Amino acid sequence: MGITVCLLWFLIIKSHADLNGIKFDVIHELEQHLPAATYKYEWYLAEGGQGKTYRAVTTIEQWVPVLFALLHVVLAILIILAIAGVIEWT
Repeated sequence: MGITVCLLWFLIIKSHADLNGIKFDVIHELEQHLPAATYKYEWYLAEGGQGKTYRAVTTIEQWVPVLFALLHVVLAILIILAIAGVIEWT
């Protein structure tokens, strides 16, 4: 159950990231008709999200459910080993 929750959590974060990407595509398209393109310039300063100056929150956020899923896997392995008598769980 915990791994399923982690997977759904990851997919929700990815969905929000995708939606934000679409919103910024719309903003950049609208900026072509305006005298200033402040979001386009901001993205330029952020090195397109590939540099050291900016790291997308959703990129960092996606690691949290992955780490929790790994924790569930490790605990499941330990429980199975304890049930099989390979390790002693105290």
